Amino acid sequence: MARIAGVAACLLLLVWAGYSSFTPVKKEIQADIVAQKVNLTRYQPEEVDTFLKRNGFQACAPRFVDYRYMLGAPSISELPAYPGQKVPMLMFAYRDRGKQHLAFILILEDKRFKVDPPAHPSNGYDYQICTHHDEKQPGFTYLIFHNGNNPDNWEWLKLGSDEG
Repeated sequence: MARIAGVAACLLLLVWAGYSSFTPVKKEIQADIVAQKVNLTRYQPEEVDTFLKRNGFQACAPRFVDYRYMLGAPSISELPAYPGQKVPMLMFAYRDRGKQHLAFILILEDKRFKVDPPAHPSNGYDYQICTHHDEKQPGFTYLIFHNGNNPDNWEWLKLGSDEG
């Protein structure tokens, strides 16, 4: 009888262990704390680099942009048209005389990607594209997408620009 009780206890323990490992505890998220972080945090390159390293990427925050215009937190995104290829992404916005300027930057590591420059940067799409290499962050190609009618319509985002 003791042997049957021991086997039953072991089976019960195995069932409980299996159930608990397949039913993870949900992480409690407080939306107010997330909203506070989004609204009060002003990222700088160092904080972006910390985020990137924490998520398995090299420190590669661009040093050529004005971080006053960064929207929200940095993120990791799937590279459009290349399923499964994850890259860092930063979003920026600026309003000037009623016009909303938008830009997002995808950061590609030169060790992982050979980027061909765009053949037609002003292609009639909603977002123009240009590539940029930052001499302060060698080894990366920055794909800059921005709204506007010409490839240079992201001057407002450049650090030290008179527009911003």
